[in-house]
Amino acid sequence: MPKLIESGLVAASVLIALFGVFGVLRWLNGRPRRGKTPVAPRRPGPVRRRRPSVAPDLEITPRSVVVDGSNVMFWADNAPTAGAVQKVLTTLREAGKEPILCFDANIGYKLANQHLDRGELALLFGIPQSQVVICPSRTDGDATILRIATENRLPVVSNDRYRDYPDLVKQVRLMPGSIVKGEARVLLNPRPPRGS
Repeated sequence: MPKLIESGLVAASVLIALFGVFGVLRWLNGRPRRGKTPVAPRRPGPVRRRRPSVAPDLEITPRSVVVDGSNVMFWADNAPTAGAVQKVLTTLREAGKEPILCFDANIGYKLANQHLDRGELALLFGIPQSQVVICPSRTDGDATILRIATENRLPVVSNDRYRDYPDLVKQVRLMPGSIVKGEARVLLNPRPPRGS
């Protein structure tokens, strides 16, 4: 019997020692470190994140239209060409529209096998740099195009149906088109968005 009591005391003292060590570690972890000022805990609440705009200097007017350049460049012969985009831009300008040209991040490699920035694309297509948007890499260009269009209530020139974004595409007027016999044809008076 005395051995049982003795082993129980040993077990209890080991348990107390472990609680003591954990208590000291917890106290050390919670106190402010030397040279650091304590920070008050954050109050839970709504998280507000503002995504930076891909083109903060974008010039938008009542005659602006968003052109999905990554889609339009395939309208001629299903091969990416700058000529297809240029023909659509000419058609839109002749109709009194001001195109805002949007591309995926890899546009330079598809057109010229090298990186192209906004300035180089603006020169290539003869429009101001403030009317060119290159979507950041590792982001979905379709989402960026639809966000620009919905935030500014602009139509989108594209044959894409944007099926991955059914809620956003309901708020946008799509202007499909094609290139027939070297001439760009764009539906300039599309139906109003389905959501309006």
